[in-house]
Amino acid sequence: MLAICDGVYVESTATADDQLALRQSVAGAYTTVTKFYGEFTAPHPQMIFCQTQACRAYFMGSYAGVYSPLGFKLPNATYTAGKPTIFITYTGFVGQAHSLTVAHELTHTETLYRYGGGGVPSWFNEGIATLVGNYPDCSSQTANYVVDFRTADFEAAVADSSKGDAIYCQASREVNAWIVANGKPKLLDLLAGVKAGNQFYTLYGNLINR
Repeated sequence: MLAICDGVYVESTATADDQLALRQSVAGAYTTVTKFYGEFTAPHPQMIFCQTQACRAYFMGSYAGVYSPLGFKLPNATYTAGKPTIFITYTGFVGQAHSLTVAHELTHTETLYRYGGGGVPSWFNEGIATLVGNYPDCSSQTANYVVDFRTADFEAAVADSSKGDAIYCQASREVNAWIVANGKPKLLDLLAGVKAGNQFYTLYGNLINR
């Protein structure tokens, strides 16, 4: 793998334009996440970008984009992350979609660092990442497939490829509505409270969009 900037690696197949686009995307993603949270407090993760199926299979199994914490090996992958790592695969890196994916995954990095060893539900984690990264694109997604996030099996729901993006967007709308109702400082307090050992729903309260 070729290092194109600090902690960012790409296959040697990446063109000079690809490499420039990636550096710009990474810088833009940090700006996006920092703007949302006020500051970026997490250690910067390693980032590995694949273009070939062989690279994708080795590092991330069947995933196309994912954040992996320290010491974790993704299902069907060979590589074990020696440090927190963002993995993303694209055949080409020039364009907007990949920059939004980087911001989505980088949001996971900062969010996880803020709630630490506590637990937040998957729908909330993905809802924040979708809201901040603006990926997937929710501009035309209005369907509500999940009746109640508190009791639904989120992972099983998004496994349906025909509904996955719509459910991410539904989660994003819920998180955004909660922030509008409670304010950004309350969100930061919620994450800090979970890190301190409080239960997520005790701090979050009722769902807004029900």
